Amino acid sequence: MTATFLSLGISLATVLIVYYLVGKQIKNRAASELMLNKLVNKVEAIQHDISAMCAASTGVDKRINVHDRRIRDLIERLDEVENSEVFEKNHDFQGAVELAKKGANVSEIVEASHLTLDEAELLLRLHKS
Repeated sequence: MTATFLSLGISLATVLIVYYLVGKQIKNRAASELMLNKLVNKVEAIQHDISAMCAASTGVDKRINVHDRRIRDLIERLDEVENSEVFEKNHDFQGAVELAKKGANVSEIVEASHLTLDEAELLLRLHKS
């Protein structure tokens, strides 16, 4: 009879240990599933952020291309202006202004800048030191 109680006790202890271990495993699984769900949510948030950044970078790229084209157009226009007669005349005029500021007389300004006599006199009146 003691052997029966002993075997019954061992069986009961085994059942209790198995029950305890199964309960612990269920708790661990629930905690793991909760952690997995949090990680899945974080990954989805990161994927959303990456998608938004890709969309934004596409817009930025388009704006950069537009500005790049505008800069090239402006450089071409600047080259055209620099090569035009108006720029040369303006450059001559600036030289005449500098001469007037330095105290040159009308004939010196006319000779150096190819302005008319009246233009040189007006320039002297405006810019004489």
